[in-house]
Amino acid sequence: MFMKSFEEFSLREIMQADSRAESVFRSIGVNTMLEKEKTVKEICTNYLIHPEEVLDQIVEELYKYSYR
Repeated sequence: MFMKSFEEFSLREIMQADSRAESVFRSIGVNTMLEKEKTVKEICTNYLIHPEEVLDQIVEELYKYSYR
């Protein structure tokens, strides 16, 4: 069995893993209710952002709340 790349995960899967990621997607303009079945790759293509940037922002968001 192989592991999916970050780009292959749907928005729904990411938000189920950690709901704090939703704020990152909202900050780039994603309607998280309407686009939750889209993959990160589809979202990044539509919003002209690199998947690595989204991942970095999610990690920063998680880190921010981990050390309060």
